[in-house]
Amino acid sequence: MCVARRHERCMNLKIFQDSILQLSYMVCQKFCRDLTYDFNSRTYVHKCCNQNYCNFKL
Repeated sequence: MCVARRHERCMNLKIFQDSILQLSYMVCQKFCRDLTYDFNSRTYVHKCCNQNYCNFKL
């Protein structure tokens, strides 16, 4: 989970391979947007939120 600084948003990134969760982490970023894409047989799911600690619930 994160506490966002000025101009940042909290984000949760999950990486799946064959629909199995491989990695998940939470971080704050200045340029965050919800995004899902496939790359090298993996699916990357970015979810952003607007208040502190909100990525803990995603």
